[in-house]
Amino acid sequence: VILGSMEVLEGKKDKRVMKKQIAITLMVICASLGFSGDSSVWQKKGTGIYESDIRKVLIDPKDENVVFAGTSKALYKSLDGGLNYQMILRPSGEQRAVNDIYITEDMPGTIFSATDGGLYVSRDHGKNWERIFYSSRPGSRRCISVIWFKNKTYLGAEDGVFMKNDEETEWKNLNGRFGEKSVNHIAQDSRFIYFATGQKLYSFNKQTSKVRQIFSLGSGGQLKNDDFEEEEFTGAVANEFIKSVTVSNGMG
Repeated sequence: VILGSMEVLEGKKDKRVMKKQIAITLMVICASLGFSGDSSVWQKKGTGIYESDIRKVLIDPKDENVVFAGTSKALYKSLDGGLNYQMILRPSGEQRAVNDIYITEDMPGTIFSATDGGLYVSRDHGKNWERIFYSSRPGSRRCISVIWFKNKTYLGAEDGVFMKNDEETEWKNLNGRFGEKSVNHIAQDSRFIYFATGQKLYSFNKQTSKVRQIFSLGSGGQLKNDDFEEEEFTGAVANEFIKSVTVSNGMG
């Protein structure tokens, strides 16, 4: 459900303006999985998942028949386009919700799963899993979103953003503009990584590591040009939040 959108001007080249259209989803409710769109009446399609709380659905970018579904209890995988599912990961502990799934084409077979009990990774298409991030702090432990770019994993938790190089073992807390805000979603394009934190959207420059606030629900949908000034919310409702971000590149 897309409730608002905006255009962000990212730069000029040869007197042309590169525009990146970012669609902001303020609230998404997903209570079931695998519905058929062949008729005007939605029907449940997939089998093998018995939880009604579906947190994330992802299609393998290299094989549309491979579908992953994260629920409040486990991660499931389908090999037949969503008709049948099998559980491939049940996070340890009492908090087992799978909040995000990420697959990168640069590392075939690698799957990231952000859960309420830490961040898991599989390097063999989901057969074996390793927990690579866990914190004793409840806010950091709850991983909500994840993305990977050029040997770096960016993790959005309930209390901020963490980053780790593949060759390192320690995670770094990206302080500064993010603070200890809940990161609901992470998206990227060729130049920026976008972090949706509650009622604000930030861009992270991949080359300079500069962070900018580029949108807030209380700004009337206007792009903010000031890199440093935090703004008070004037129009946002307390229970409104940016749930997800989709980046669509284009030239204009």
